[in-house]
Amino acid sequence: MQPDLVFQQLNGTVQYVGDVKYKLTTDARGRSGDYYQLLAYTTAMDLSEGVLIYCRHPDDPVTKSTVVVKNAGKKLVLRSVDLSGSAASVEREVAALAQAIAPTNAR
Repeated sequence: MQPDLVFQQLNGTVQYVGDVKYKLTTDARGRSGDYYQLLAYTTAMDLSEGVLIYCRHPDDPVTKSTVVVKNAGKKLVLRSVDLSGSAASVEREVAALAQAIAPTNAR
């Protein structure tokens, strides 16, 4: 398994995992297969939470949703970013995403 993002402490302990999908989401929902993939990552790494990151159309609102997997104790978070703007705009999008992830990753 090779997730796109793995957040670790300096000692190598994995704190958080993320998977990036380079396809647009317009309905504020991820695709089932993508959730299953993130569930596999969180389970294999013994993490309680992970994030799916989708590209967003510039005219669509920011997507933030969470799915809690019953009987597995896993929280799967979906976030969207707009990568179509200027470099400064993309930097703001990524900074906002980092801020959303940081409190979770700091555990």
